[in-house]
Amino acid sequence: NLSIKTNKPIVVRHLDNKHCAVGDWVQFETEIRNLGNDGRVTWLFSGKPLEVSDNVTIITDGNNHALILKGVELHQYGVYTVKGVNEYGSSSSDASLMVTGQTIGTAHDRSSVTSYKSSVIEEITEEIIRTSRTSMLPNTTNDDNVFQDYALESSKSIVLESQPIAGQLELTPPRVTRRFEDHVTTEGNRVVLECMATGNPPPTATWSTSGKLVKPGDRGYSTTHIGDRCCLTIESAALSDSGRVACSLSNSQGTSQCAANLIVKASQEQIIGKPEIIKVDRRIDLVVGEPLVLSCRLRSREPPMVTWMKDGFPLDGSRYSVNVDDVSGIYTLSGGPSTVDDSGRYLCRVTNGQGAVQAFTDVVVSDYVSGTLDPPKFIQPIRSVETTEGNEVRFEVRVAGFPLPQVSWFREGHPVTNSPDFRLLSHGDSHALVIREAYPEDSGKISCVIPNAAGESSCVGQLIVKDSGAISGTEAPPEAPTITQSLMDIHRSPGANVRLVCGCKGSPKPQVAWFKNHNKLKHGTKFKIYEEGKQHVLMVNNSSIADSGEFMARFTNPLGQDETQCSLIVDESNVTAVSDSSSQPPVAVQPLSDVSVMEGKPATFSCLIQGRPEPEIIWTVNGNRIRPSKYFRINRTPDGTCRLHLSECFPEDSGQYVCEARNTAGVASTAGFLTVEAADRGAGDKPFFVRSLRKCEVMEGEPAQFEVQVSGQPEPEIQWLRNNVQLYHSHDIEISRQGDIYRLVVPEAYPDDAGKIVCVAKNIAGQAQCSAPLIVRAPSLASASSWSRLDFDGDTPRESPLPRRRSSLRAHTVTSDSRVIGQSAFSTDSMTSTSHGDPPRFATTLKTVVSVRGLPAVIQGSITGNPVPDVTWYKGENIIMESSKYHITRTQDGRVSLEIKDVVGTDEGEFCCKAGNSLGMASCTAQLIVEDG
Repeated sequence: NLSIKTNKPIVVRHLDNKHCAVGDWVQFETEIRNLGNDGRVTWLFSGKPLEVSDNVTIITDGNNHALILKGVELHQYGVYTVKGVNEYGSSSSDASLMVTGQTIGTAHDRSSVTSYKSSVIEEITEEIIRTSRTSMLPNTTNDDNVFQDYALESSKSIVLESQPIAGQLELTPPRVTRRFEDHVTTEGNRVVLECMATGNPPPTATWSTSGKLVKPGDRGYSTTHIGDRCCLTIESAALSDSGRVACSLSNSQGTSQCAANLIVKASQEQIIGKPEIIKVDRRIDLVVGEPLVLSCRLRSREPPMVTWMKDGFPLDGSRYSVNVDDVSGIYTLSGGPSTVDDSGRYLCRVTNGQGAVQAFTDVVVSDYVSGTLDPPKFIQPIRSVETTEGNEVRFEVRVAGFPLPQVSWFREGHPVTNSPDFRLLSHGDSHALVIREAYPEDSGKISCVIPNAAGESSCVGQLIVKDSGAISGTEAPPEAPTITQSLMDIHRSPGANVRLVCGCKGSPKPQVAWFKNHNKLKHGTKFKIYEEGKQHVLMVNNSSIADSGEFMARFTNPLGQDETQCSLIVDESNVTAVSDSSSQPPVAVQPLSDVSVMEGKPATFSCLIQGRPEPEIIWTVNGNRIRPSKYFRINRTPDGTCRLHLSECFPEDSGQYVCEARNTAGVASTAGFLTVEAADRGAGDKPFFVRSLRKCEVMEGEPAQFEVQVSGQPEPEIQWLRNNVQLYHSHDIEISRQGDIYRLVVPEAYPDDAGKIVCVAKNIAGQAQCSAPLIVRAPSLASASSWSRLDFDGDTPRESPLPRRRSSLRAHTVTSDSRVIGQSAFSTDSMTSTSHGDPPRFATTLKTVVSVRGLPAVIQGSITGNPVPDVTWYKGENIIMESSKYHITRTQDGRVSLEIKDVVGTDEGEFCCKAGNSLGMASCTAQLIVEDG
């Protein structure tokens, strides 16, 4: 037969999966063609060849092949393979054998087999002997005893495999009778998770971790299935094993699942360590009246205790205050306006459970010369803004004065501080308040106050935020974009800030894109893009000759587009053009350049400033004024060249240096960045993300895990942030490391955990960062409204409570009937109000409350959102919990309130209510003012 010699083997009849009890016989059968005369058939178990033994019989009859296992034991469960091979190739077939701890029969009782009539077994035995003599046993003798023994045992297997058993159990789907629970362990420990399940036919178990199937041979994993017990063993748990572990059980009647969270914590040595002072001011020079502010940047795995002293004596607590920025780890000591007596050596001592470190700062306060103080003033005051809800809003000011004034922002008279909703930015004499998403309740007066030792000044702007829904009902008819104010050609000198302004109308509101020489511009440090009322503005900061070019603003909506263009020329000809005028504002003819030096080396900044009358020059670093000293030398030549020389540079000297020039005609500034590289560590390699963060989407209550792989030399320092707030290791957040792999694990994720997760890697060579969203899906309406779930102990169902939410990071919220579900109040009506959901909004904002000492005070408002938002109350940065002092209520129609009982003077201050769901978050603040009765 020519085809046999030219074709590889073909499996015509594949193996069937088998299921048996301990002690049973099992037979696998197959048909393989095209083997040829030199072909061979091999049987394998779990990839290893099987040999004939007392318990294993292999039979071949032409193209038919059989494997018989006698008296099966538990260790024989697994995958069996038959493989046909010839000179042209191979072909194979696989099947699994499932072994349970009892024989098959009534209630899994093997004794029922004996109830069959001996005539049935005798008849089967005779048939096997007849067929075996002619085909199945070609290599054996014709001894009747051999055939008789083989056929008798085979008949028992056939009875068990093919005959219906009297009283056999009814077919049922799998049912979990005992579940494994959440498990917390430390890396290196052995972990065993076990569940029990019933079903007929007995179910097959499949294990998975974090959605990945556990396969035979996976590192450190082993699975067993004995009777109705299913077990997963991890010999040595690693941090990467953290996640959701599930056991899926299936048979021909259905499937069932058991799942729980496995949390592997880092060893204590990785979590806790001695504190470290990363940066501290070595020397601060002040003029009397300037604020005394000392800062120290720390790194500590556990909350440290920070102590400040002056010349060896503790500081007066009534004058000094300490503020902590959890994101940057900077501790700031503030002592108000300085005096000559504040000069001295200040000590910052940092202690945690692993040790202590300390650092010194020398403060020199000089008496000012009469007449040198300048009262504060606004070079660029606030401009009012009108926008629609959801847009980012930016208020900017530029200030002047000596000493340089402090800047404070207020909304409707209430102080504004850094938060997820508001950002305060400073850069030299420029300051900004950014509202990330403006809503109608943010409308009102925005004011900026700038005090210094010579006085105080303020300016006010108006914020108008229109409701997009309200606007859409009264908006104008559809209209293509039309330019209402064209761009104008501009000629400026280097160093000037250039403002390009235009206007456009259209409905729907056109979107604007700015271009320079046909290249699209993005909002950033160099180019700032924003709106002022109906005008669109592009600000070119600290312009240079390279900024010259053709600029264009293009407006687009679904009905069309329109555009306007202008030319910007930046050169020195503009300086000479006005040189004959009576006065000339300062101009940075030659701006500062960035400087990079090694640690311990000197550095010099140089620029050329021109103006009439001769401008006054002020140098600053990171917003702090620089005074001449043995470390800093300042000089200016007759031609206007200004220099700042640093005699010896250290890494803490790195930052932005600004030279500001001012005269009666105006103000100009130029900036350069100083980078100081540590000499003892070499240049190094900037951090690089070998594996970046990926989007993580989980159901409420499930663990969320983020993982990165980072390279860099020296070894990078890693920071984790959520919505720009730094995260630290705690019982709610697991931060760990294994080699160059860094992990952030939220053991139980809830909607208010959702947001943008950022990983920042830093070393002396630079920094890199990556980000990804954490999305937490709320449970379905059916599961959210259920008060309990059914679990089983044996055959008896029992009721067990739903898992409780964590309470340490979230405030206690109560419904109108005082029932609490996992620290959250659920409202069925609001949850089903819309199919797509809505982010939280304050329908009624919080109002300032004036209370009398000794009486209660109530702050209240109302919130909408779908899913129903979680609500958290704060006083300052501290979370408020339900207690004898505070009572928190929330009704199903969205009203929220905080009652402060027996008000005292220390209760006065700012209170904040934050609402969050899977679609976003909102916050609102109110002041409590306490008066004497």
